[in-house]
Amino acid sequence: MVSDLDIAQVVYNLYWDTSKLDQIIDPDGVCVGIKHFTEATVICFRGSTTFLDWVRDFEDFAQMVNDPDLGGVHPGFAEGMHDVLKQVRPDPEKPIIITGHSLGAARAWIYAALLAEYNTVLTGDRIVVFGSPLPGAQKIKELVAPYAKTAYKNRHDPVCDVPFTIPYLDPYVFPWTNTRLNASPPPNDPWGIFADHHFEHYFRAISTGSSSSNHKPN
Repeated sequence: MVSDLDIAQVVYNLYWDTSKLDQIIDPDGVCVGIKHFTEATVICFRGSTTFLDWVRDFEDFAQMVNDPDLGGVHPGFAEGMHDVLKQVRPDPEKPIIITGHSLGAARAWIYAALLAEYNTVLTGDRIVVFGSPLPGAQKIKELVAPYAKTAYKNRHDPVCDVPFTIPYLDPYVFPWTNTRLNASPPPNDPWGIFADHHFEHYFRAISTGSSSSNHKPN
């Protein structure tokens, strides 16, 4: 079985060592890494690293838009995702694991929802996300319901609580319940209030919880 530690390793490699992945594509500025395991294919969406990523993070930040397939969705998170759907078509006979961190986690939810809108979710298909913001409204939650799901939140990661919802106007909902991790950043962590969000801390928490040894990114 592909473990959550294996999945976290794919996320890590998409940030810092893409040579370990089988394929990288970049439709409309959405960076996707693919890693084939015997049991499943991992489809990973990278978090924010480019200027375009940050623009999309803050695009109409609390203003939800309506997508014909997804219902209410954050416009920056959804931008480019229909192009991804056209280019990343999983093997219909092999389970997939859809993952990502931060912006990549929001895109993972959206991609999974788009796939479910037009395809049967296979037994073994999973969503595993790290530090995910809220991707959109109730329809996304309903579309991803058939998947097995795990969503990790490290300590007080503030990114997991945005965009802020205005009741009855911008009804953002989170598609699943977060599983809490507890990897404390060092006191001098340069990310400040966002220190809990750094993926290295997520990786450390997953590796510590999954193995008696101190697994390090390889």
